[in-house]
Amino acid sequence: DMQVSGVEDDSRALNIIIHKPTSNPHAKPVPILQANFIFADHIRCIIAKQRLAKGRIQARRMKMQRIA
Repeated sequence: DMQVSGVEDDSRALNIIIHKPTSNPHAKPVPILQANFIFADHIRCIIAKQRLAKGRIQARRMKMQRIA
């Protein structure tokens, strides 16, 4: 799974954390990648955040279709 959040100090930065999938739903997720991305302006940052959210929703939808 992926977690995207904005950085409080900078409106041009995104903090992205990608977690390793676990077979146990009660286990704490282990981060594979944790990175800060800094964009040229806050508009590009917002667009990137929206695209990442849309991609995450599409990936979850595809997983559910494979299961069902």
